[in-house]
Amino acid sequence: MREPMDVEDLFYILGNPTRRLLLKFLSMGPHYPFQLARLLNISQKAVMDHLRVLEERGLVVKLGCERSSIGPERTYYGVNSFLMVDFSVAPSLYELKVVEAKREKSGYEAVSGTFEEIIYKLRGLAGELEKIGEELRELERRRVKALDAKQRINVQISELINLLDLDYIEKIILNLLVIKGGARLEEISEELDLRERHVERYLERLKELGLVEEQDGFYSIVS
Repeated sequence: MREPMDVEDLFYILGNPTRRLLLKFLSMGPHYPFQLARLLNISQKAVMDHLRVLEERGLVVKLGCERSSIGPERTYYGVNSFLMVDFSVAPSLYELKVVEAKREKSGYEAVSGTFEEIIYKLRGLAGELEKIGEELRELERRRVKALDAKQRINVQISELINLLDLDYIEKIILNLLVIKGGARLEEISEELDLRERHVERYLERLKELGLVEEQDGFYSIVS
């Protein structure tokens, strides 16, 4: 099973404008390399190099081959993942994560019909999309409201912690434990980009001060 994609890996991929355009075109439907090369006005070799990077990360996949009467066999590529990037930043708020959603099995109906039937179906699907769009806009409004409340609480947490007689790193660790509801040593080390032995020393100091407790390797503020 493929490992979940981390933020750094995704940023490496999306940091290249050609790969972003490839993903955009592939999201519209299957394409073959020569077709993509013409759309992007770059060489077919360059397209293949970028497709290899995307394929290695599990973002695209070969869908199959098709014989061509005017050239070599065509290999079609398509998008293989359902990824969402969640990034929020504000005073006392920083959240960045990649969410890989599980896709439900396709329930598409076979595409067929007369001209009138096709137009009727298109109108129905456009109406469904409009409803979904409104649902997403409502979810986004609620999400923004919740993030605003979270940010204001985070500010209060930071202000209270700043009143304590602690050094800078101790305050950051305590802040992290309060906001996350606790964490393990390795999580704190990775989050703050500090060596575990240094983090452990700060945690011991916070435990001595009666601010932090530890149970089975899980650190949290005292209950």
